Amino acid sequence: MDVHYLLIMELAWQRWNQPQYASQRDAFLRILEQAVYPDGAFPYLHTQNECFVYHRIDVACLARYWKLSGNPAALELLRKTVAYYPYNVEPAGMPEYYTDPCWKHYWAGGDAIGPGIIASLFGDAYNQQVADACAISAGYGRGREAAIAAECWKPVQAKPLPDHYVRYDRNIEGPRGRYGAWSFAGNGRNYGVGFQGKDTFVGAMITRPPKRRELPLDAALQVVTTEVRLNHSDDHWVGGRCHSARERLSTALGPDFGSLVVRYTVSRPQWHYQYDELLPWQGTQTWYLSKSRLVGLVSLEATADETKAAVHGRVRLGMKRTIEPIDPTTWRYGRLVVRIHEHNYARIVVKPSETTFQDPPDVRRSTEITLLDPQSVAAGERGTVRFPKGTHYWFLVEVRPDDVAPAESVERIAEGGLRGFCLREPGRRVVVLHNPTEQPIEASRPLGFRPGSTIVRYESHDGTGQPDHAEGQRLRLPAHGHVVLIADER
Repeated sequence: MDVHYLLIMELAWQRWNQPQYASQRDAFLRILEQAVYPDGAFPYLHTQNECFVYHRIDVACLARYWKLSGNPAALELLRKTVAYYPYNVEPAGMPEYYTDPCWKHYWAGGDAIGPGIIASLFGDAYNQQVADACAISAGYGRGREAAIAAECWKPVQAKPLPDHYVRYDRNIEGPRGRYGAWSFAGNGRNYGVGFQGKDTFVGAMITRPPKRRELPLDAALQVVTTEVRLNHSDDHWVGGRCHSARERLSTALGPDFGSLVVRYTVSRPQWHYQYDELLPWQGTQTWYLSKSRLVGLVSLEATADETKAAVHGRVRLGMKRTIEPIDPTTWRYGRLVVRIHEHNYARIVVKPSETTFQDPPDVRRSTEITLLDPQSVAAGERGTVRFPKGTHYWFLVEVRPDDVAPAESVERIAEGGLRGFCLREPGRRVVVLHNPTEQPIEASRPLGFRPGSTIVRYESHDGTGQPDHAEGQRLRLPAHGHVVLIADER
């Protein structure tokens, strides 16, 4: 909302012609120029990722300022945002919210105003497509921002949005992919000390054709994490601790997949303090995000003796859908299918969950698959229990669209300090290995590739891999590094 300050100062300058207003206006424009991320997003707060619903306000206020002042710097700043909407909003007109700040994971439709302004100012066909798609379900808006969009309007021919890709998104510093109605992203941005950590590193969704006044979203993977419980309430915000601090994170891309690995310390959620309130628990996550599925190994380990209410594994699914059990470890949620392949928890329960931290229990619109630890289950989920140093809980999860075949096998890897998994899907075998330690690790290469397979190794953001045929050699990973090995088995 602070971007309104730019307009206030411009109008004050035009009304009273006093230099302090021009000075403040120019200073704030410089702040915006310095803040914009490389692929067009603005930080929501300090170092946070963009929050979709506020991007429209930035665009509208900047456009109105440019119309009032004619300042070419404002127009150039708007030009820098051209890439934002086409990759953040899916073809049905649905934005994603899982890479937004952790207290902003609500689900709402897109708005035609922001992309409409950008399309008109720069003749951009992709932004016009976003505006047209959003308008089907949400209309064209009204009020002062719609008036600004109308003032900027000119006819632009739309064209279909990019599809069937994985790219490195510099707004979130992680992989983002789209394959028809299926899309996903991994949040790689490190917010730094004293700012709100993440409650999820990945998310995905399946959209559906837009209709008037209907959200074009079938279902979403909203949050995946492990939570230390302070009590046995259903309030995740006050009663649990899962947010990340001191992240050691890396990402990589292949032609149709991305990967994200991270080691972090669990912290209390905070906005802008000079410190992180840390808990003696270390989280480790290893993720494979692809055209057909997300697979992740999510774990938590006590680094000191602790007395707490419980430790829960969490898979939160956005939108109010009826969850359908397929078997004791597999569920269908709209068109999403979730399977827990392996875990060392005591049992799994399914219950309603909040969509944002403000949702009271009677309006909860999401559903959560929760894994319960053995100690708290043995204690009847009452009071607190002792978790000795080294206590380690983990689960291995797969999330996919229902029209994609499940992975033929998914197996955890935990040997010699390495963490990760191997999976076989139609036509290929995938191995994701993560070194979550402070020291390089050299270990035997995991077996399982078929004889004569062509193995390609991926470790960078450019999407290209290196041929790697030496299965018999040992594998060396740097501290907090990772690698994805893929064998074509067609």
